[in-house]
Amino acid sequence: MAFLADLTATIANQVSFALQKTAHIDQEKNVQTGSSTEKTIQNNLFCTRKGLCGFFLLFIGFLLHFTALQYLDLTLIACNCSSAIIINVFISNVYLGEKFVAKYDLTAMCLVATGTLFIIMLSNKEQQTFTTSSIFDLLTSFKSLAYMSIAVGGMIAV
Repeated sequence: MAFLADLTATIANQVSFALQKTAHIDQEKNVQTGSSTEKTIQNNLFCTRKGLCGFFLLFIGFLLHFTALQYLDLTLIACNCSSAIIINVFISNVYLGEKFVAKYDLTAMCLVATGTLFIIMLSNKEQQTFTTSSIFDLLTSFKSLAYMSIAVGGMIAV
């Protein structure tokens, strides 16, 4: 049940982002068509139906995520987060009119799905209890420090 709540929250967040983006696009069109500044200010993002619905969905998604977090395994949450990328491809095609470029989009979706599958297959499914000192020892171990250094170095290099 918590997994479905978290998946619903992920979908609600992605739809809310698309609604807010369309509200921004509508607002930019109003500015480009020469609408008065007063009218543009009054039609702020949160003063439009799309903007309010998007914000409401974002808030509902946050509450569902927050509620489900205490009942879910982190592996399942990671899989839901990666499903957001795939959901976003479809939403951007429907709501934002973006074109589906199979060369890039299909490749990306396959990589995300494969990564999610690997996360599920390779995750440690054993129930463990950690103390503060054991977590500190894990974070300061050679493996963790080497991984963090390589990750930070890679981000700086790019």
